[in-house]
Amino acid sequence: MQKFKMILGVWMWVVVLLWGCQNKVKKSNLEMIPVDMDRAREVGVSDVFSEIELVPLETSENNLMGSVYPMVYRNRYFMRHNQPEGVSCFDSSGHFLYRIDQQGRGENEYRGINGMAGNPYLPVLYLNESLDYLHLFELSGHFREKIRLDAVREIIHGIVSLNRDTLIVISGRYNYTYTFYSLSERCVITQKRDHLPLAGSPSHFFRVEDQVFYAPAFESVVYEVRDTAFVPAFCFDFGKYNNDLFSE
Repeated sequence: MQKFKMILGVWMWVVVLLWGCQNKVKKSNLEMIPVDMDRAREVGVSDVFSEIELVPLETSENNLMGSVYPMVYRNRYFMRHNQPEGVSCFDSSGHFLYRIDQQGRGENEYRGINGMAGNPYLPVLYLNESLDYLHLFELSGHFREKIRLDAVREIIHGIVSLNRDTLIVISGRYNYTYTFYSLSERCVITQKRDHLPLAGSPSHFFRVEDQVFYAPAFESVVYEVRDTAFVPAFCFDFGKYNNDLFSE
């Protein structure tokens, strides 16, 4: 019995050592980007932007907006507004083009708009209701179709175009859920739930050319989205301020 315990103990140490080695290999494979937190300095607007241009938007008594959420997409300005609930579109010079104002309960209407998104691969505009539906519009403002998302059962927070066929629908109430949806098949490919709580600063997706990355709110590691997998791409090294995930 004592001999068995010794053998079992040796094997447990071997497993721990192997796990530690694999963990170091995973860390060493990541591109580490050092960030000096002890030499903080103020950053001016000119350090971030090379040029700032003010574009006056053409409005009238019949085209007023309140609580505006802007988006620049395909050389146009799209303004989602809550008062009244809709989207106003302006050209690159700020001239008014059209307004999407189809609130209601009808087949081509929305109950309310919770967000909007463009598609870098297709000239279309997505408006998402808080639950269940995506509304697809042409850039002329013409309604094309309503896409029902039966698998999404929580509040929709945003839409990311992964490629020409796949959308990532970001939803959640307590944790984010990422639904990979195929436009051609009109079905859900898979769903993934984030382990981080939906609190404080939100997690972000961002694009570099045709690559989509995911940056969790409370981690220093950034992931690349490959097919439907989140693959660690690089890590910010904040030194002594690092979180537990990459601290020694």
